[in-house]
Amino acid sequence: MHFITRETKYEEPTEPYWIWDAMTNNVHESGLQQPTKPAHPAAPGTSDTSQPTSPPADYQGYNPKIHGSYDPNAPYAQYHKQKRAEEEALSNPVSGIVPAASTGEYAAVGAFNRFSGRFQTDEQSTERHNDFNKSGRQMNSFFDVDAAANSHEGKSLKEERRQQRLTKKEVAELKQKRREKKEKKRMDFYKS
Repeated sequence: MHFITRETKYEEPTEPYWIWDAMTNNVHESGLQQPTKPAHPAAPGTSDTSQPTSPPADYQGYNPKIHGSYDPNAPYAQYHKQKRAEEEALSNPVSGIVPAASTGEYAAVGAFNRFSGRFQTDEQSTERHNDFNKSGRQMNSFFDVDAAANSHEGKSLKEERRQQRLTKKEVAELKQKRREKKEKKRMDFYKS
């Protein structure tokens, strides 16, 4: 069995076979085993379940001359209703579970963690572990991240500051403050 994919290479023989019992050092008492698979399997990529199922023998379909106006609860509509439900279920997986095509048996397909082997839903996917979602969960324990992000109605404060145009007088004042700051640092260095 493959460790990661959990696939096995064992295939049941196509001819009748005996099961060897190591405890008795003889053939198992269940006798000759008949193979469950046919001797000539279908071509790869094809299966009986993938082919559309034919309608029941008594199904005649909707005929406006016979049935009049279309009734979704009538027997002629039930066949198509069931087919549509199956197609929707296959196209819209819910929380990691995809119902298999109904073949008369119960079957379901799920997503499993490759390391632990446990079943996992969509909310446990790799999307949960990216940097954005992790930091959001960590910050949520201290404050409301969504409220903080939407506090400015989606406007970018950086963009607002970029669009502000300073007058010549304000620019001159900022330059003067910068010069004074530099001069103060230089003088502090000389005094020390």
